Amino acid sequence: MKFTALLTGTAYAATWSYDQTMISFDLAKTAYCGYQKYESHVFTGAAKGFVTTHVIYDDQYDVEGYIGYLASDNSIYVTFRGTDSDRNMFVDGQVNKVPYTMWPECGDCNVHAGF
Repeated sequence: MKFTALLTGTAYAATWSYDQTMISFDLAKTAYCGYQKYESHVFTGAAKGFVTTHVIYDDQYDVEGYIGYLASDNSIYVTFRGTDSDRNMFVDGQVNKVPYTMWPECGDCNVHAGF
């Protein structure tokens, strides 16, 4: 089974394929329908048959997304809606740096806390 993380419409996979691109496109579009609709959404097109198994929602940061699977390509997808509100833009602008310890040769390197 493949695992694909879909972040604001970009699928991270080993190779590019048109079919995978269209599935990712359909899932990304749905991420903007609102978290209240994820579980009842009927997927069509390339994502036909997709089953939502978990809704992701955080009111404080206005984060929305969902997790599910598509049996036709034997894959699990994690899909997040991208920036869509003032709260999202504020959080996007936060740059909290932390020490980067994965590469000791770097010395006093810092990276964005999201890495």
